[in-house]
Amino acid sequence: MTETLSLLRQTSTPQGTFGQIFRDGKQICVTCEPPLPFPEGNYLCIPHDGPKFQNVWEITDVPGHTAILIHNGNTMLDTHDCVLVGNTYGKVGDLPAVMNSVNTLNALRSSLPSEFYLNVTYRPVL
Repeated sequence: MTETLSLLRQTSTPQGTFGQIFRDGKQICVTCEPPLPFPEGNYLCIPHDGPKFQNVWEITDVPGHTAILIHNGNTMLDTHDCVLVGNTYGKVGDLPAVMNSVNTLNALRSSLPSEFYLNVTYRPVL
């Protein structure tokens, strides 16, 4: 049976959409996405190797979108419409960011299966 992780989006502003990914109810990373991210839903994530991002995951079958990846980066300027991962929030210049992205992605590579489902929801923090 394929494992399911949860992406809980909590804040969305013109400077990005921020959330957390959970595995078995425990946070494994924080996330940054573009201000208008892809729709909520349950998506299969599969291995992806491309010219720019190697050994990452592609989030498949997203309505109206293609090539949405889970990869490293810090701010919405790095997202390319994808999901960035980090271990904490911070700032890069004047933009909110996820930090320690390369190390976080490497940790996920060693701990997550090659394929998994990602259940994406949005619950704003007031």
